[in-house]
Amino acid sequence: MEARRKLAFTSVGVLLLLLLSFQLAFRKSMEQRKRLRVLQTQITQMRTAPAAIERLQRQNAALQL
Repeated sequence: MEARRKLAFTSVGVLLLLLLSFQLAFRKSMEQRKRLRVLQTQITQMRTAPAAIERLQRQNAALQL
């Protein structure tokens, strides 16, 4: 009886550790996805910035005429 109880507690403990490790891995992957999205947005903004600056300069020049 005592051996079964110890085995049951050990099994439950192992399952809890597995669940915790999966949860931590999932959170880490979500954080990495967020960072990737932010970096992709920044890269897109950096690519479009020169065109936006040029467009604003043309608009400014047209307004000054």
